[in-house]
Amino acid sequence: MRWYSFADVVSMSSFKALAPSAMWIDELHAHSVSRWRPCDELIIRPRSPTECVRSRKAEVNGEVHGGDKGPKPIEVRVKGCDELPCIIKRGENIVAEVDFVAEKSVESLNVKVKATVLGITVDYPLPQPDACKSLIDSACPLEAGDIATYTLDLPITPVIPTVPFSVDASLINGDSEEVVSCFGIDGEVVA
Repeated sequence: MRWYSFADVVSMSSFKALAPSAMWIDELHAHSVSRWRPCDELIIRPRSPTECVRSRKAEVNGEVHGGDKGPKPIEVRVKGCDELPCIIKRGENIVAEVDFVAEKSVESLNVKVKATVLGITVDYPLPQPDACKSLIDSACPLEAGDIATYTLDLPITPVIPTVPFSVDASLINGDSEEVVSCFGIDGEVVA
């Protein structure tokens, strides 16, 4: 039996590939796991805990958010979001600008995102995992003490259920795999 991650299920390419073999789709309930299954019993299993656990250190449009397993950003600005949880329409993107300080020299920078929906935490693949290509007014390499702004552009595909979610993102030094900055965004997907 093949195991699928939640990201596999919600990504359009995987959904199109799996949909023809789907036997049925149940509605998602606030505290249950999806019962959407192809003929060979699709099961969504929980992954390990997120790298970035919430804390109260960085501001997201006036409210505080951040991560416990890495340096906190200076500020996180989520476009179109005035208060948490951010309301995101299906088919739109979460766009956030994150100001952070490179505490050490960084040659390359990657972003890893984990999403938690209905109590299940999974890796959430991004179209552009190379964070250096998404820096505003700066570029890699970064020197220790440099302040940079990263733009997170997170697609919310039309197949994602209309439920609350948490996204935890970590900017990772590509050479050492150390967390350069870590932040979280709480939201709710609406139709």
